[in-house]
Amino acid sequence: MTDAAPKVELTLMGLDGPSADLIRSACTDATGNIDLNPLDKGLSGARVLLAQWPLRANVRSAPHVLKLGQLDKLSWEAQQTEQLISPVDPQVGHIRLFKDSSNKLGLLRQAFLGAPDGEVVSLKDWIREQDDPAHVTGRIAELFESRMRQWHCTDGHEPPPIDQSFEEAFEGRVIRQKELAKAYDDVGRRALEESFEARGFPGLSAIEVAIGALNSTRESLPLGLVHGDLHAQNVLVSGDRLQLIDFAWARYGWKALDFLMLECSLKFLVIPDECRIEDLVDLEMLIENHGGGGSGWMELQDRPYARYLCTFAAALTAIRIQAIKWKAVADFEQYRRGLIVLMSCLGGYPGLNRNFLSHSLAYHVSKLS
Repeated sequence: MTDAAPKVELTLMGLDGPSADLIRSACTDATGNIDLNPLDKGLSGARVLLAQWPLRANVRSAPHVLKLGQLDKLSWEAQQTEQLISPVDPQVGHIRLFKDSSNKLGLLRQAFLGAPDGEVVSLKDWIREQDDPAHVTGRIAELFESRMRQWHCTDGHEPPPIDQSFEEAFEGRVIRQKELAKAYDDVGRRALEESFEARGFPGLSAIEVAIGALNSTRESLPLGLVHGDLHAQNVLVSGDRLQLIDFAWARYGWKALDFLMLECSLKFLVIPDECRIEDLVDLEMLIENHGGGGSGWMELQDRPYARYLCTFAAALTAIRIQAIKWKAVADFEQYRRGLIVLMSCLGGYPGLNRNFLSHSLAYHVSKLS
């Protein structure tokens, strides 16, 4: 498999031989070292790299995303992308599968269309660097109104809503609700119960009952093409361009899934852990009570890490506005019910702020009508 691969070096150490050979076979036009940088993948265990290489003198390739993993899983993702995503969203670009069948290893190569110049960062890292909430609001609007417009805008030909339970809508994730108990244990059940009681939130047992009831609740849910795993590390930013990566969960399903996943990733993976829990709970209340943003964030400006609190308040509000605009939910209460079910599935994922996750879950259960 590797006889025709260019004899070039890889700038990332720690790759095993089969992985390195597969990368070389995916970059046969490289005339020099292949520059590799790991991408922060958050909830995913896959190895994902950003790659560029020289083509000829003073000319470099477009940035490429290389995803290394099990061959059977990446074969499925390549098929899903070709059949579902590419016909709807040409900006995804050509995604090619490279195989090492003897080692059951695969690699997906995805290029940016237009070979954008400049640094490529995840939406997670981009938002963390911002200090203007209006700029963040604009970027979220750009993601849903421009970059993913084809996903949500079907010119009146969207499929009819389907009567589904939330357990069915979150296919493949509800099984992880049992891991929520470990999140409570990590934070401390007694401390959580005391904090919830002081804030007028329901206790842990009442939250469990509410989640169980929501799982089986059947509602009319709007359907559409969804990414399925639209967390902030699966959106890349390069200058004024946005690119989506990682389509393993893509399917036709409840349109709200992408909005809910992006909200959860920003709240529990991206907001710095240093932010105080009382300020994060206040953030939850403010984005609900001041849905239009603006002066609502003034109450956060004197808090520790105010810049983060204000920019994330703007981002979360923008996500909810977009969910309503694109009719991903019937109303915000349906969004809330979906948010509760999704949050209940995240307790076992590594790197999440479990204290904020627990408090956010309790807050939204307290608001159920």
